[in-house]
Amino acid sequence: MRAKIYWGITLVIFFLIAVVSAIGIVKYYEPSQWQAEQQAKDQGETKAIEILASERVAYYTNILAIFTGVLSGFGLLQIIFLIRADNTARITAEASQKSSESIKIQERVLIYGGPGINLFRDNGDGTQTIIGKGITIGNYGRSPGYLEKLTWGLHEFEGWNGKRTMDHEVVLRDFLYPHSPAMGRCHIELPFEKGETLAFNGRIYFRDIYGQKWYTTWEHRLEAKESWNSYPLEHNAELHKAR
Repeated sequence: MRAKIYWGITLVIFFLIAVVSAIGIVKYYEPSQWQAEQQAKDQGETKAIEILASERVAYYTNILAIFTGVLSGFGLLQIIFLIRADNTARITAEASQKSSESIKIQERVLIYGGPGINLFRDNGDGTQTIIGKGITIGNYGRSPGYLEKLTWGLHEFEGWNGKRTMDHEVVLRDFLYPHSPAMGRCHIELPFEKGETLAFNGRIYFRDIYGQKWYTTWEHRLEAKESWNSYPLEHNAELHKAR
């Protein structure tokens, strides 16, 4: 606001200086009657009238040139102000967009999940066998989300080597309210009978209220010697934009 006041004062001062200068120049160059009489005596009345007329034309031409220059100067100032206004509008729009994106991030849906409880099969003789894992999924964000599907893969774990397979897909259609607690959403049977420690990885696909698609990951080690307890690996619980 203060900068605009300074620019306004500068513009007024510039205008006053230009007007005073134009008046002075006009007064200085204005052909006088005394000059016309002197020329009439020296060159004759007819010739003096022609000279005076020419001087009048030159005089008004100078006036027009002066005011044209003043108007051009004001036009340049207007162009400068328009450029400043355009830059200000652009900066304001960018700031508004960043603010909107910041609000979206703060209020974003955050759906995470992964292997939870063990699944058992009753053997009929009072014993049970572990046959898989229940996948628990919850919404930890501030806005609702639309669960779409999950993909998962499994391979023998021999130290983390970055290998990921997504050979299986389960379609899940559900609406998750904000701060929905994690609960079992589906059951996946796994080949535990081999007795090998497994790397179990997957993705959970969902949409937010703005229509943007996302997925979160799970990557766990299922330990054969510890009743298939699961332990998170390096890239567990990551959030990515989905295509």
